[in-house]
Amino acid sequence: MEGKCTPGLFTLLPTCLLLPTLPVLRFTERMFAIVSIAGSQERVTEGMTLQVPHLSAKVGEKVKYAEVLLVAEGADSVKLGAPHVSGASVEIEVVSHDRDEKIRVFKMRRRKRMRKVHGHRQHGTTVKVLKIHA
Repeated sequence: MEGKCTPGLFTLLPTCLLLPTLPVLRFTERMFAIVSIAGSQERVTEGMTLQVPHLSAKVGEKVKYAEVLLVAEGADSVKLGAPHVSGASVEIEVVSHDRDEKIRVFKMRRRKRMRKVHGHRQHGTTVKVLKIHA
């Protein structure tokens, strides 16, 4: 019966077409880590560039983070910390400091002639991951 579909009990469609496809967690051969940077958890790999909340480091400065929550090298070797992996760290370099797009906050009270527009731009830092020490 390999490769054949049987009709379903309540429908005319074969049951093999009705089964949902579940997402499969696939590990790549590249090493990755989940690290806490400035209060946000990020999944990083070596050479990756990402945007994080504002850091006080200067542009071009290298910073080492030891708050590594998980380190994985493929599917076989996964180190999970409780809460942090001991001896693991991630070395990053600050590429630039910039600001996100403007968010407009509009407040209005009906029948009171009150309208207020307030804008906000969040500060952020672009960093590049140099090395993951496991």
